[in-house]
Amino acid sequence: MARSGRFRGSGGLSSEETVHPIESALLRPQTESSWEAAEPGPQTVRILFDRPQRIDNVLLEFQEFQLARTQEFLLRWSSNGGKSYREIVRQQYNFSPPTTTVEREHYSIDLGDMTNIELTIIPAADLPAQASPDCAGDPEYC
Repeated sequence: MARSGRFRGSGGLSSEETVHPIESALLRPQTESSWEAAEPGPQTVRILFDRPQRIDNVLLEFQEFQLARTQEFLLRWSSNGGKSYREIVRQQYNFSPPTTTVEREHYSIDLGDMTNIELTIIPAADLPAQASPDCAGDPEYC
């Protein structure tokens, strides 16, 4: 269960490293840690709000300090409890450590009546990379 002064909800993950739980990413910058998947391959982070929310900003940060690779993410939202989703953005980018290790994206959006938001991370298919996005601590950022 995720809680804040501005929203309440629950979530789901495809995998989670115990020392890097999802709360670490959602509470940034208050914490120094971030979320990391426990297993390689595509990952999904889903937040289900107890009440419909108006979301106007999404801030995402992805980090890769070891492998040069291409990664893709898909951010979607639902206004009907997850029965159907609408795409906010799909983007692909490259990591090239040690020079390009962080990808930050900020989206100004105006989405009312959001019941669910879902982030799918697709690392390069031929590499055993583990997903590790960071989401800013404000509940409007996921």
